[in-house]
Amino acid sequence: MLKHNLTTAEKLRVLSISTIREIKLLTRFKVSFLFTLINILFTIAVFFFISKFMVVDQYFQMNNYFSYVLIGLAVNQYVSTSVHVYLGTTSEAYWSNRLELILSSPTRLKTFFLATLLWSFIFATINICLYFVVGIGVFGANIGLPSNWYLIIPILFLVVISLSGIGLLSASMFLLVNAKGGVEPIGWAIATLSGVFTGVYFPPSILPTYLQPISKILPQTYALEAIRSIFAGKGLGDVQVAILYLILFSCILFPLGLWVFKKGIQKAEREGTLARWA
Repeated sequence: MLKHNLTTAEKLRVLSISTIREIKLLTRFKVSFLFTLINILFTIAVFFFISKFMVVDQYFQMNNYFSYVLIGLAVNQYVSTSVHVYLGTTSEAYWSNRLELILSSPTRLKTFFLATLLWSFIFATINICLYFVVGIGVFGANIGLPSNWYLIIPILFLVVISLSGIGLLSASMFLLVNAKGGVEPIGWAIATLSGVFTGVYFPPSILPTYLQPISKILPQTYALEAIRSIFAGKGLGDVQVAILYLILFSCILFPLGLWVFKKGIQKAEREGTLARWA
C-alpha cells in the first residue's frame, strides 16, 4: 500500500539525497561555477570603481560606499533566492511533467520545496562568502566581523521567512492566473523595486520624499539597515525596531503566501492543469 506521508527520517533522507545531487552537479560542471565566480568578480569590480567617485556623507553608516554596497550585494543573494526559488521550482516541476507526480507521491510538495530551498540557500551562502572573499581579499573592503555578529542570524532568518511569503505569492500566480511565461507580476514587482527602494545600492533616504514610503513596505529594507548597523558596531537596542518589523512581516506574509499558493494548487486540481499534455 502506498504511504501517504514520509517519516521524519525519510524526509531527511530525501533532503540529503537532493543536496548531494546538487553538489555533484556543481562540481561536475566546473565551467558554470567558474563563470559564476567571474561574474561575482566583475560585479564587485564595477562597484569598487564607482566608489572611487562617491563622496561619503551622513547617509552612509559604513566607512565607505564600497563597504556599504558589498553588504547590500551579499544580503541580496538571500533576498533574490527567497523571492524566486518557489516560482522556479514550481515552473520546473510543471514543465518537466513532475508536478502532479510530486503532489500525489508520499514526498509531497512541501518536502520537495524544502529540498530545493536547502540547496538554494547553501548555494546563496557560498556566493555570499565569495562576495566577501573577493571584496575584502582582492579589493580591500574595510569590513571586519562585528562582535555581535550573532544578531545577523535571526535578522536573515526573519527576512527569508517574510520574503518566502512573497515568493509563495509569486509562485501561486503560475497556477492562479496562468503566468507560465517566466514572468509574473508579484516577483517582477519585488525584483524591480528592490534595487531602487530597499538600500542595496544607496540609502532610501536619498530618494525623493514622496517615494520613500515605498521602501517602508518592503521587508529587505529593514534587514539591510539592521545588518549594516551591526557591521557599524551598533547593538541590539539599535536594531530591535527593525527586528520587530521583520517579525510583523513574517507573521503576515508567510501565512498569506502559503494560503494563496494552496488555493492555486486547488484550482489546478479542479481544472486538471497540474500536468502538461503535449
